Amino acid sequence: MLLLFLYFAAVTLAGVTRGLWVVALGWSSAVVGGSVTLIGIAFLVGHLINVLLAPGVGALIDRRSRKRLAIIGQALFGGAMALPGLAYLLGFGSATP
Repeated sequence: MLLLFLYFAAVTLAGVTRGLWVVALGWSSAVVGGSVTLIGIAFLVGHLINVLLAPGVGALIDRRSRKRLAIIGQALFGGAMALPGLAYLLGFGSATP
């Protein structure tokens, strides 16, 4: 029963984080570019990368350890999500030098 609960908790959190990613992508595109066109291009590029990489990554996952690849993937995703905040803290993109 605990395993089933953990599974549903993980699936729920994965859905929430995917939704947050969509909101963050749209919001950051609006702040940076200020145009609806840029938001559309950002979504298009994000989804095209997903569609183009999915078959190759799927075959790679079938041949390798799923646990290790999941850890690597989550680490890369977490690093990508933390990068804009880190860049802001280091002074990139701020109005003052």
